[in-house]
Amino acid sequence: NNSYPTLYVAEVQIYDPSTNAWTTGADMPQALTIAEAVVMPNGLIYVMGGTNTNLSPSNLGNTQIYDPGTDTWSIGDPMSEVRYSGAALALTDDVIIYIGGSNISEDLTYSDWMYYNVADDYWYSSMNTLPEKFGGADAIFGPDGLIYLVGGNYSNQAYYTSGSTTHGGFCLNLYSSSQVFLPDMDFDRKYHAIGYDEEGNIFVLGGFSYDETVGD
Repeated sequence: NNSYPTLYVAEVQIYDPSTNAWTTGADMPQALTIAEAVVMPNGLIYVMGGTNTNLSPSNLGNTQIYDPGTDTWSIGDPMSEVRYSGAALALTDDVIIYIGGSNISEDLTYSDWMYYNVADDYWYSSMNTLPEKFGGADAIFGPDGLIYLVGGNYSNQAYYTSGSTTHGGFCLNLYSSSQVFLPDMDFDRKYHAIGYDEEGNIFVLGGFSYDETVGD
């Protein structure tokens, strides 16, 4: 009947470089996709937001916390605004920043960011905003201490795979609350990975492009 079940995975897979092997950990409390995960200095992994279209509402504001030492999960304070497809980074030893993202239930994409204090288990909002709303981008702290946000989509339908993708990005200085636009990438994309090398070059890897006829 051309109808296929939608499976959202709660399974945790763990790679051990010393043995070059994969094992499984305890399942997540809530299966989802397009969440953000951040490893903090306390050794815990914080999984924020996400979506599961088998649920109603499908957009989730959960904070799921994994302890690799005990292979156990706990639930933290829910996000102050329900989002997914944003970008998350460890800002300090105790604070995570979650930037942008979308809420499919409200058909909204956001231009601001939120903070999560892991010690106090508390989400709080920021009054600052970016020049554009975006979802599906990725972010990294560059070697200069600035946040680089690259790719994604700037529309309220940023989360759709059928929605346009962007070539652009921002360089964000949190301390001066200032941003500058980055030069456009050769290929637009979202839902990609980002990193940098020892020379400070930023790499954007993989992703999805609705507009480009590329597959590499």
